[in-house]
Amino acid sequence: MNQKRKSSNFGASSDKRQKTSSDTSEIGESKSESPLEKFAGETKESDSDRRGREKKEREQKKTEDKAERERQRVAKIAASNTKPCLANIGGIRVEKNGIIEFEGGTDFGPYLSKQEAEEATGILKKTINNNILKKIKSRGKNGVFENKQVMFIVDAPVDTSNRVFCPVTGCGKHYSTKRVMISHVRAKHPNVFPPFIKINRMPEEYKTFTPPITQKQYAFVSEKVTSNIEGDLKKSKMKKLMALVDGFDEPWGTVNIKGAAKKYHLDEQQILDSIDNNESLTIGGGRHDLQLGLGRTRRIYLAGRTVTFSWKHKVTEEDKDKLTEMNNKETRHKLARQHCVHMNAKGMFAKKNVTDDNGGLIKNGFEFESHGGLFNLSFDRIEDNYTVNGQTFHKLHYPDPENALENINVVAFMANVAYKASTIKIQERYDIYKNKSVEQRQEDLKNVLEISQKATHNKPTPLYSHAQTTWKKDDECKGAFDTAKAYWKHMLVLLKKQKGICAVAKIPMSLESGLWKISGDAINPLLGHVPRNLRLVCLYNNPPDHSKLNKDLTDTTPTSLTTEIHDEYWRIVR
Repeated sequence: MNQKRKSSNFGASSDKRQKTSSDTSEIGESKSESPLEKFAGETKESDSDRRGREKKEREQKKTEDKAERERQRVAKIAASNTKPCLANIGGIRVEKNGIIEFEGGTDFGPYLSKQEAEEATGILKKTINNNILKKIKSRGKNGVFENKQVMFIVDAPVDTSNRVFCPVTGCGKHYSTKRVMISHVRAKHPNVFPPFIKINRMPEEYKTFTPPITQKQYAFVSEKVTSNIEGDLKKSKMKKLMALVDGFDEPWGTVNIKGAAKKYHLDEQQILDSIDNNESLTIGGGRHDLQLGLGRTRRIYLAGRTVTFSWKHKVTEEDKDKLTEMNNKETRHKLARQHCVHMNAKGMFAKKNVTDDNGGLIKNGFEFESHGGLFNLSFDRIEDNYTVNGQTFHKLHYPDPENALENINVVAFMANVAYKASTIKIQERYDIYKNKSVEQRQEDLKNVLEISQKATHNKPTPLYSHAQTTWKKDDECKGAFDTAKAYWKHMLVLLKKQKGICAVAKIPMSLESGLWKISGDAINPLLGHVPRNLRLVCLYNNPPDHSKLNKDLTDTTPTSLTTEIHDEYWRIVR
């Protein structure tokens, strides 16, 4: 589901991070060389782009890890081949305190290397390695070893520092990985670990639903749940450095340790130590601009003041524990099944005339594809944030794994944006506009145009802010306009041409943050924010576009909003 940044700053670029596997996701904020989505005047990475990039990164990491393991294996073999080894005839191998030695029989050696042991016994070095590894015997060919069953051991303690030991007291076995150790425990020490739980991908009864749920649909729902949890996990690792300066009641946010050290003329290690010890520091210099509102600031100098640093986390410690507990296949499938049961009860697997949890009409049913378009299945958080002791925290998609729908609405992708729209709100705004006189409409437009022609009006104005952000990030926009100012001027012409009316909803756009805020929309994101591919819409009508993921050219799933699609989904009466 979407991360939603709700800013009271109407000039700030409002966006909604991309959601679950085909949605916008917060799982997002990341995530290198991937294609970018254009949304609300900013260039954002789509969730599917992020997943594609992360898949490449995982594959690259696997390749690198494999190469490293091979390097270590070769190095280990090389080191093993040069270790002294002992040969024995007639005895047995025993392990004592992690060290293998011979008991009984006759020892020979030590040989300084396996090459030397091969020359002495006539047994190939490869066979000696096998002999040691599999604890078997080999027939000798030279001297006293001829036709005798010979055993070998490395004449040195086995390095067990990186081994995983069996947890059963007295066993003493150790293994190279935890997985192998668990296999040993399940086989040799039953009932120590809970029994292995086989997870069924999709309950068989789902095939008997009307209409039946397909394996593809179930997998898609499960993938979305996984993406939601992964997004929350990423949020749980995020934190912001806060600085409480002597003489001020509220702490100031700082980008990072390096930035704080520069701003307050301190050493980075000093700051880290002060956080660990909860100690205040004396600021060596620097200055800070206090925002007084109405575009006014007051500069204060910091030298000599004391400051206390702390971390502000986006997710509470309690929620972090919840995420750790639910980050497993069993819980993910449990949540996916709850979604399926809910959707089946509401008829959301039907092929026609589906009503989502938002009350929206999906005439041809949900899409279950990676690109999906406007009617892709989307899990929308009901509440994005909540407050604890005056601090605002990110609210999990699944605060209670036993109730997957506690904070989730199942909606069309087109409706899963930064601010919650509804049929009632849209219809009311349209009716108010429709009943205004021509003079009133002209006066409203005059006011919007007058303010939009300013860079700031108390705070940065929407189109100016949009132009500054988009021009820097959109290469196509840079190619079409020499400067951000030129792009801004073009948007002002477009605003006047549209008479301040949303190109999709046909209702007045607003300068204030919220549903109606003016948002620059690249109709085809692949073309970028360039002339003849631009329109101004209300913020809620500017969802990300996943059409680039559509590899099937015969797929005509709509990916760009039109007035007809808007009115049909929201059931608007004109």
